[in-house]
Amino acid sequence: MENASLDKLRGIVVLDPAKGKSAKAKSAFTSQFKRLNANATAQFEFAREAAIIGVSDAINEVVRCYQEGVGTEPDRVKAFEWIRKAATIDDDVKFAFDLARCYRDGDGTDRDVEKFWTWMKRAADTGDTEAMFQLAKACLDPKLGTPSSERADEWTIKMAEKRSRVRWSRSHACTTEALRSKEIRKSF
Repeated sequence: MENASLDKLRGIVVLDPAKGKSAKAKSAFTSQFKRLNANATAQFEFAREAAIIGVSDAINEVVRCYQEGVGTEPDRVKAFEWIRKAATIDDDVKFAFDLARCYRDGDGTDRDVEKFWTWMKRAADTGDTEAMFQLAKACLDPKLGTPSSERADEWTIKMAEKRSRVRWSRSHACTTEALRSKEIRKSF
């Protein structure tokens, strides 16, 4: 069954690597992954094979398995390698953030402050407010460079503006939907 599921995933991903992030690939992976739930080792092996062919959700599971020792021995170095691969090849924001954290903390790799800044900025530049928050904190941490309250303020302001736009957008969508519903009710 696992081979048939992997063949199905290969069929989705092989022609277009971007499809590794598609709803169809996610559904196919999640469905088989759940079927294997009684066997952590089988889940890990299936996730690893799916990750090798580029299924984004599978990479998340492989990282989790290596970090937590689920279905395999815990291995922070291998978890780091998968995070780095996903961040560099897939250009995935979540993995850019996680990679920055690994470099900052020396988790599965040597601590590297310059790489921390590079990857966290990459995540923040895509609008990730948690990355912006981490950068604001880092600007005040002497272990991560020369403290600068001005730079911390800049990242804090960017984060606040982004969160404010998101809240406005959600609020606007809710208001618009409420008005539509009211108009529909009036027509009855």
